[in-house]
Amino acid sequence: MNKLFQNADLPHVKKTGIGIIYNIFRVLDVDHKIHPKEFEAIYMISKRLGASQGQIHTLYEEEEILRQKRALLLFLRGLIRMYQSYLFLI
Repeated sequence: MNKLFQNADLPHVKKTGIGIIYNIFRVLDVDHKIHPKEFEAIYMISKRLGASQGQIHTLYEEEEILRQKRALLLFLRGLIRMYQSYLFLI
């Protein structure tokens, strides 16, 4: 694991650490649930990249809110359009 983080102290890595964690969340959220062991791994990686557990928790909560809004916007409109099309056919 140390080889993986051998360049973690470089300035550009520190600046992009939160972005890396964000992308890890997106990958792990494929099954719509991030498991406790996955959170532990994220916290370990974030610590090595210089991000606090609080930052990571806030990032996850904000992304979850946005994901729910996005789903509601996309799928609710889709359902309304489908219903309107159905009414037009009757």
